[in-house]
This record gives sequence, structure tokens and C-alpha cells, in this order.
Amino acid sequence: MMRAIERHGTAIAVVGFLVVAVVGILARPLLPVDETRYLAVAWEMREGGHWLVPRLNGEIYHHKPPLLFWLINLVWSVT
Repeated sequence: MMRAIERHGTAIAVVGFLVVAVVGILARPLLPVDETRYLAVAWEMREGGHWLVPRLNGEIYHHKPPLLFWLINLVWSVT
């Protein structure tokens, strides 16, 4: 058994690393929910013209101050 580990130690380490990496990648969502929510609030701010009071689905969104959404819109206007 020890000779097999000595002979194939690098391959076992690489396979172990790949298994851990793939499990770690698949365990998380592609985009975090908060990030897409912030983009939706910034988009509604731009479309609706509500620059002081952010809204999400027509309702006031008070979980973050508007500076983040202003900065997102600033980047959108520059690009």
C-alpha cells in the first residue's frame, strides 16, 4: 500500500485537490442573490428616476443607502 502511495502520490494529490475544488465551486451559486438585487434596485432607479429613494419592485428599498446605486448608475453612464 505504501509503495502505491509513493508511486502515485502526485496523482492522488491532484485528484484530491480537484475533488475539493469542484465541490467548493458547485456548492455556491453562480451569482449571489444580493448582487442581483442591487442591480435591480439601480436599474429601477435609472428607469423610474427615483434618485433619492431607491425602490425594488415598486416598493421602497431601505436596506442600503443610495450611494451604492448612484455609483452603479455612474458606471453604467460612463460605459
